Amino acid sequence: MMAMARNGDVPVGLAAQARGGAPARAEAVVAVLAVGVAWTRGVSLILVSVASVLIYYAVANVAAIAQHRAQRTAALRVPIAVSGVGLVGCVVLGAVALPSAADGWVAPLVVVGAVFAWPAVAALVRR
Repeated sequence: MMAMARNGDVPVGLAAQARGGAPARAEAVVAVLAVGVAWTRGVSLILVSVASVLIYYAVANVAAIAQHRAQRTAALRVPIAVSGVGLVGCVVLGAVALPSAADGWVAPLVVVGAVFAWPAVAALVRR
């Protein structure tokens, strides 16, 4: 989160570091969000964890595709199709796991908002 704050993707105040160099504000925000999810009634934490990992890997696959298109993968010999298949697999499995993690569609809407809406807003703000 600290790196995202440095790039302006999340509020810049989260990039602040404590005396020891740890991103204390970012860690606190993530901890509060994790506790909030854990205390949410009717949420399967295992499925939330699965969905979170799938989202993480989906983002990693998008980054790999972007690096390949920018021709910054000289040392990496993995075809772009592998990243594309990985991305599709993560999205499909996440679409199955995330609605099952909660009793309704609130969790999926929050995740979609966080994954798609926040970067779009951050891109508009940076312009």
